[in-house]
Amino acid sequence: MTPITAERMSVCDLEVAELIAMRDTFAALKRRMELLEPHLESKEAAIISKIEAGADTSRCRYNLEVKTSNRTFPSWKEEFISRLGKDEANIVALNTPQRVYKKLLVG
Repeated sequence: MTPITAERMSVCDLEVAELIAMRDTFAALKRRMELLEPHLESKEAAIISKIEAGADTSRCRYNLEVKTSNRTFPSWKEEFISRLGKDEANIVALNTPQRVYKKLLVG
């Protein structure tokens, strides 16, 4: 197989049209996801609340579990340490309130 040289390459309208169509589809899907995200989060939070309140899940065919995690590690901590030092970063981390994240695991 011989390598393609610049003289032998060309770009056709079909390739560019396909690229444009893919970009448009990607943008439309991204907008749709942004619209769905709050509804998804709301639905998940509602189910988590029911489970935590003791709702009966025996008639549900899915195995449901609420995963809880606590985070106090600021995402910017590494950059902070490199600029101001570990001691200052620890002071900030100790004074940063924990955030509780809950995720519904469906099996």
